Amino acid sequence: MENKPFTPILLTSQDRADLIAHAVDRVIYCGPGASPHETRSLIEAQRRLPNGKVRVLVDLNTMAFRCGYWGQYTSAQLDELRKLDAVTEVASGLRLGLLVVDSVGFIYTPIAQSIESETGKQSEPNGLQLNADETLKLLDSILTDDSSHAPKRQPITTQVIETVKRQISQPTYVPPKQTRLLEYLREQMKIVQFETGGYQLNRRSLRLPDEVIAVLGTQDREINDRLTASWRLFGTTNRAQNEVDELRSRLENELADLKKKYFKRLSHYGYGLSQNVRPQFEAAWQKFQTETVEAFRQLLKAKVEAMIDDSRNLLQKLLYERWEHGQLEIPATPTLFPQEPREEAQQYINRLVGLVRWPTADEVSSAVVVLKREYDITAALLADKNFIEVLEQAFDFQLADIQQAIEPARPAAAVAPISFSLN
Repeated sequence: MENKPFTPILLTSQDRADLIAHAVDRVIYCGPGASPHETRSLIEAQRRLPNGKVRVLVDLNTMAFRCGYWGQYTSAQLDELRKLDAVTEVASGLRLGLLVVDSVGFIYTPIAQSIESETGKQSEPNGLQLNADETLKLLDSILTDDSSHAPKRQPITTQVIETVKRQISQPTYVPPKQTRLLEYLREQMKIVQFETGGYQLNRRSLRLPDEVIAVLGTQDREINDRLTASWRLFGTTNRAQNEVDELRSRLENELADLKKKYFKRLSHYGYGLSQNVRPQFEAAWQKFQTETVEAFRQLLKAKVEAMIDDSRNLLQKLLYERWEHGQLEIPATPTLFPQEPREEAQQYINRLVGLVRWPTADEVSSAVVVLKREYDITAALLADKNFIEVLEQAFDFQLADIQQAIEPARPAAAVAPISFSLN
């Protein structure tokens, strides 16, 4: 098989967080910002991996936050960045995304989420996955510590964080008319964004005992797909991940039905939830979490456990075939009751396979989560003509009519709540 230098790939912030969460050797993260789930994965990786094995380079300034490169971070949540130690540096103006996890590198285009939403499953690739050789070249050329051309950057300090918090927290002047409109809309609706994750398999390799490696040859293609002085748990194909993705589609279809019933789509801004249907939605959401999502978790766990069993059984089968062809010698063991050769071989093979440290389903698949985040309409959104157009079209009203109705000079009868029909 041709070893391509790079492969086009769709890489969302949740995908990057999952990759970082499964790192076993090192993580290098460079980008204009890091979403909350990416930051949490980086903090955990920093705690888990040896010193110096996690390096972070980000653009920590007001513009990067307002563009949406930091996802849904608010000024109150910025204190979480203090948990990233001195290996985190500030690179003003950085807009390229680079991620290295162990021996695999990714170059991608970060999404400015204030302008557009993160791409969906069927969208075009937004990055490239490099093979091991290209990743090493990349590291050697631009991330070497001894490079005399590397700029000297300041670490993320408490002062830097406090400065950004103060700047993005400063209130924006809103005229009285707009203030009344803003308050009214906030009473009537919320903007909701959904986040799903935890569908990635950790394509780990398992260390094999020397006895097993000695008897497994290198002529069989099925063996070569899995054996490189270790056993690739899910092989080199995407079959296992594809099966997990099929389960994911089923869960996302259930979520899509929920959105369709209770929400109005607001383009990349999220979903509009009218307060007059909130009680029904909250009941449906609770049921979705306790029944649908939990059932999916159990189904995924059973699927991954079956995959691990298949991998274990395949290793036993290959070893047994070696014995049948005279390529596996069974050590003689003294016993009071002689055994049949096949039974003796099977017991020896079971012992060899038992020496492998087989993981659990929880260790090779990340936890499945479906989250919703609610936001108020902001003054900045009311100043966005595209948002106004999307809002009016989704809920079938005119903001000018609402603003006229809530003016103090109008008769009381004209200030009745505007109906946000979902029909």
